[in-house]
Amino acid sequence: MSSRRFTLSRALWHYLWEPEPIFLVTTAYTDRQKVERAFAAELLAPAEGISELLGNAPERAVPDDLEGIADHFQVSPMVIKHQLENRLLVV
Repeated sequence: MSSRRFTLSRALWHYLWEPEPIFLVTTAYTDRQKVERAFAAELLAPAEGISELLGNAPERAVPDDLEGIADHFQVSPMVIKHQLENRLLVV
C-alpha cells in the first residue's frame, strides 16, 4: 500500500505542475523524476515531522528508528532514509 501512495503522490506532482493529459511515472532518474520523488516524500513523510519524532539527533538514527517512523507515516523505510539523508542531515 505504501508504494501505491508514493506513486499516486508522484502523479499528483505531475497533475499540479505539469498538467499534461499523458505522462509516465517511471524509475528513471531525470531531474524531473527526482523532483517528483522529492515532492512525494515530503508530502507523505514531512522532514519536519520526522525530525520531531527523532528528537534532536537525527544523525544517531538507527534502522529500528526508521522502521518505526515509516510505520507512523505509512511509508517505506526507504522514504524515511531518503528524507533523513537529503533533508535532515545536509550541512
